[in-house]
Amino acid sequence: ATPGWLSLDEEKMTGRILTLPDKDDIDPIFEGKTVVEYYSR
Repeated sequence: ATPGWLSLDEEKMTGRILTLPDKDDIDPIFEGKTVVEYYSR
């Protein structure tokens, strides 16, 4: 599924960013806070 802030043309195999996503619009694949905590040791 294409996020609402992106446009995808599968026939032409192109995509466009319609708006900049908010933090809540992006599905996190990692916890940013956890990464920061790890590297700040």
